[in-house]
Amino acid sequence: MLFGHWYLIDLEMPVDYIRSFVRILGMVLIADLVALGLAITLPLLVGGPSGAAVYELFASHLGLLTVRIVLGPIATIILVWMCWHTLKIPQTMAATGLLYIAVMSVLVGEMLGRFILFRTAIPL
Repeated sequence: MLFGHWYLIDLEMPVDYIRSFVRILGMVLIADLVALGLAITLPLLVGGPSGAAVYELFASHLGLLTVRIVLGPIATIILVWMCWHTLKIPQTMAATGLLYIAVMSVLVGEMLGRFILFRTAIPL
């Protein structure tokens, strides 16, 4: 957030720095979705108690899992996409605001992931 506020103070700063930050953030979010998919599918492939925990996740906590994925990485990817297109204008003030909202959506997703870990022992 300090990086984004730097753009609000120094109006002559090149937009390339925040563009590279947004690009890296998008790649990390895609990697996060891949890791979430692996955390769900690998226990199913291995079986045993961890596979049973995944079955219980889908049977009892499907709504919680859906909200975790939608409000976590998917909402953040949409916000990063919006930020990327905002930087094409270039409008750094709006991009900074979108990045702030993206950080809050990551926070909500991670809190839901910790709650799922508490309920099912699956690290999502």
